[in-house]
This record gives sequence, C-alpha cells and structure tokens, in this order.
Amino acid sequence: MLHRALNLPQNPHHSLFLWGPRQTGKSTLLRATYPDAIWIDLLKSEQLSRCFSARLWAGEIV
Repeated sequence: MLHRALNLPQNPHHSLFLWGPRQTGKSTLLRATYPDAIWIDLLKSEQLSRCFSARLWAGEIV
C-alpha cells in the first residue's frame, strides 16, 4: 500500500465519511486502518432499508 498524506484518527468517536474519485483506494485504506469496523454499503438498498429505516422510525438513530 502506498503511504498516504491523510491522517485518520486511530480510535474515532464518530462515523467517518471519506469522499474521492472511484478506484483510488478509499475502501482499502479504511479497511487497513479500521479492520474491526462495522461496514454498511449504502448503495445496497436492502442493507440500507434493513439497517437504517426501521431504526430511524423507531427513534433509535439521532
């Protein structure tokens, strides 16, 4: 992996959003930096509706 000039926190207390061009290593960098993180692909509509919609209506997500 290439050394990147991006300094990500080792123990973030909030969610992260990494934005950039396709196929530049964003997911690879995040998976290497946070191997135990929970991953939710918002482009998969069934995962979005299952994980978030029900919880949002139940008032669990603020």
